[in-house]
Amino acid sequence: MLLVFLRISAFPQVQTGLKFGYILLKCFDQSINGPNEYTNPHPSYFISFMLRGRNPGWFNMGGELEYAHRFFHVNSTSGGVSGQTFESYDLSADYIRVLIQPQFTFGTGIRFFIYPGFYGGYIFHSTIHGTSEYQGSGYPEPKKYIDGSASDYIHGWEFGILIGLGIDIPLYKGLTLVLENTETLTIPGINPNWGARTTLRILEIRFSAGIAYTFPAKKIPK
Repeated sequence: MLLVFLRISAFPQVQTGLKFGYILLKCFDQSINGPNEYTNPHPSYFISFMLRGRNPGWFNMGGELEYAHRFFHVNSTSGGVSGQTFESYDLSADYIRVLIQPQFTFGTGIRFFIYPGFYGGYIFHSTIHGTSEYQGSGYPEPKKYIDGSASDYIHGWEFGILIGLGIDIPLYKGLTLVLENTETLTIPGINPNWGARTTLRILEIRFSAGIAYTFPAKKIPK
């Protein structure tokens, strides 16, 4: 009989918590008619549940499950010399995202960390409000009013890369204040249904604060 003994000296330290953050959006598109105009008249934000290692070593794995609300306004012009279509939309989208964040940590007590990573998300609810109007030769066309789901105007799935940095500030008996700054960029670009041959990339500059609890490492009896 072959006996195999698996000896584990300790469970890794695990940190869990909640974060709330504000998102600044920057939209980049490549249109044959020139760039469309994007503005952010209302704030975008996110709430996330985080789970990450906090071992004494310098490398830890981390991840987040996130709800994100994104809002922006687009003014789009497409067409040619015979006529042009002018579109003006408010778009909002609610995402569920998973973020993978391998983290490099430094310091004792107050700890600093940086992380590259990637994310994937899906829009489970979206809205669009605005108008579309054609101006050109021939009979004038009435202005169209768009109001409803944005599922026909922007892709449901989104993938991208991220990079971030943060700080853990101990508060009391395992409770920690977490402050972070993260940037995400959509890769590959999105092809929205406005303008002509438009490829859209969205950069998010994210600032967040949260409360976390770090479970102490536990020894397993030999």
